[in-house]
Amino acid sequence: MAGSIKWGGSGGGPISFSGSWLAGSARVDRNTTNITNGVLFRYNQSVEIYHCPADRSQIETVFASRRWIPQLRNRSYSLNSWLNGMEWPEGRESRFIRSSQLVAPAPSSVFVFLDEHENLIEDGHFALHRKPMRSWQNMPADRHGQGCVLSYADGHAARKGWRWPKKPADLEWNKPAANDQDWRDLLDLQETIPQ
Repeated sequence: MAGSIKWGGSGGGPISFSGSWLAGSARVDRNTTNITNGVLFRYNQSVEIYHCPADRSQIETVFASRRWIPQLRNRSYSLNSWLNGMEWPEGRESRFIRSSQLVAPAPSSVFVFLDEHENLIEDGHFALHRKPMRSWQNMPADRHGQGCVLSYADGHAARKGWRWPKKPADLEWNKPAANDQDWRDLLDLQETIPQ
C-alpha cells in the first residue's frame, strides 16, 4: 500500500488508487467497483462488510435530471495509515508491512480498521499523528453509543467508547483535541500506532 494515496478527491482531499486495499473515495463512489478492485477484496468478498449499517451518510454529487438522488455510501471503514500506508505528518512510507513486524505494541493492540467519521471519510486510510501531537488528522465515528468498532491485527474486533463526542465539520482535518477528555481519546488511538 505504500504510495497508494494521491490528492485531488472531493474538496481537494486524498483518494486511494490502484494497488491499495481499495481505490477511490467513499464520498463520491457511486458503486462498489473501487472496493472489489482493491487488493483485499479477494479475502473478503462481501461488499456489505465494508459499510456500517448505522452509517446513513450519502455520497456526494449524484444527479439525474438536475435532481439529487440520495444514495448511501458504500464504505464506512478505513485502514490504519501506519500499516504499510503513508505515515502522517511526515509523508514517508510506512515500514510495517507484515504482522510479524508488529512488536510494540503487540498485534492485539494495533488497530487495522475502524469506523471513520462520516464528515471526514474519503480515501480509505485513517491518518493519525503520533504523540505528542494533540490533533485529530482524521476522526473516528461515534455513531455506536458514542463509540466505534475497531478491528485489530490479531484478528479480533471490539467496540471502543469515546469520552467525548466526535463532531468535526465537513472535511475538518487536523482538528485540535476539544478538551482533556477528547485528548485522552486521541491518546488511546495513538497508543495503537506501531513503533
